[in-house]
Amino acid sequence: MKKLLSILLILSILLGLAACGGKSADASPAATPTPKPASSQPADAPQSGGSVEVDERLLTVELTLPASFFEDEDMSTFDAKAYAEENGYHSAAVNEDGSVSVVMSKARHKEIMAELHAAVEQSFDELIGAEDTPYITDITFSDSFGKVDIIVDKAGYESGGLMVAFLPMMIYIPVGMYHVFDGADAAKCEISFIADGTGELLASQIYPDALEAWEDDGADTVFDESAYITDEITVVDNDVCTMKITGIDPNGDWGFTFNVYCDNKTNAALMFSMDSVSVNGFMCDPFWATEIPAGKKENSSFEFSASQLNRLGISVVDEVEFLLRVSDSEDWLADPHIEETFAIYPTGLSAAEVSYPQRTPIIGETVCVDDENCTFVITSVNPDGDWGYTLNCYLENKTDRSLGFYWNDVSVNGFMLDPYWGDSVAAGKRAYSEISFDNDRLSENGIDTVTEIEYTLQIRDADAWDIPAFVDAAFVFCPAN
Repeated sequence: MKKLLSILLILSILLGLAACGGKSADASPAATPTPKPASSQPADAPQSGGSVEVDERLLTVELTLPASFFEDEDMSTFDAKAYAEENGYHSAAVNEDGSVSVVMSKARHKEIMAELHAAVEQSFDELIGAEDTPYITDITFSDSFGKVDIIVDKAGYESGGLMVAFLPMMIYIPVGMYHVFDGADAAKCEISFIADGTGELLASQIYPDALEAWEDDGADTVFDESAYITDEITVVDNDVCTMKITGIDPNGDWGFTFNVYCDNKTNAALMFSMDSVSVNGFMCDPFWATEIPAGKKENSSFEFSASQLNRLGISVVDEVEFLLRVSDSEDWLADPHIEETFAIYPTGLSAAEVSYPQRTPIIGETVCVDDENCTFVITSVNPDGDWGYTLNCYLENKTDRSLGFYWNDVSVNGFMLDPYWGDSVAAGKRAYSEISFDNDRLSENGIDTVTEIEYTLQIRDADAWDIPAFVDAAFVFCPAN
């Protein structure tokens, strides 16, 4: 767990970058390019200074390195000519905003990209079977890191706690740096966890979009603090541990905040983690986990950003439900001390008094499945989505078990194009999800207009793949163009 402090620091940097439009990036120690400004600013590079702009000409490539790369330099005495010579550039020039524009040969740029590519691969290799991530058995990726699959031992993954929550970010930091220096500021990286042996999709996130859930686009949202109780809420209190909600700050610095007290009463380090989290019946993950040494206590917090709640149409938080897992952090294979679903009611309502509002259907949506077990609806299409051609979907689980929703055997206009999509929904809960097709892959297959998407939809028990699926059928979706 020693890596966590540096990862948290990098997270704070990336959040600042995402808020500025997602066009800046900072290097991790394993993914620094040859230019010295990047290598001299690893995980603690500043949050401001613009983006790396790439202008490819016939024989040269021009990069504009942000001022944040040069924070430790005295720019009044900066020798641009010496800097260019030292790094093998044709020229360098300091701009008014403190950024530095450099011109290099395409060969030199290709060399830098090769070094970055190797560094990204090395950062992946260092995670496989590592002390903090022993459950990672392999990491596979596409050529330009648009897709990264983390192959894991499922039992170890499920008890991995905080490291699991931060792994996608650890993957994205070097990948994001690679994309920026490649001139692909808007490039995305789909990061998925895949169960070793079964191929089960355990989780998937798209970066940097995942960071936008914490972006301050909900800054104008103010929650009514008087609507929430001030009493402590005891989640669990037994011979193993205690977990309490000690306070609620609806307008905290990081969003709607729950202050948490945890007490480890055992003689071994414990990992506390929350999974399958929902707010008012909608899946909404705060990515909270903490490791507490034997016999120690800790105060921490978990948050839901205003933007997360806004997207779900939640103005009052009446219920937060979650699977609490408390496990021995030194023995991934041991049965958890606690693996139980709990619910807290911040406004003081009882479970019987909380009602989930009915969803209003959208004109033109396509209902693919709607039966006594589950619902899958394609609500709308966004041809210009952040991750490409995007289908917005609504998922509902009407059963008493966690369900996984998956697309297989996908083709677009007759061409096999897998979006590698899957999502899980806890028992009795709902979720909004996006299925996206990369625009480059569409173009490579000569697809300018999507007229037909064929797919096999599989909806099954997420924890028992040996029982028949609730849905396993082929569908054809024809967007209205």
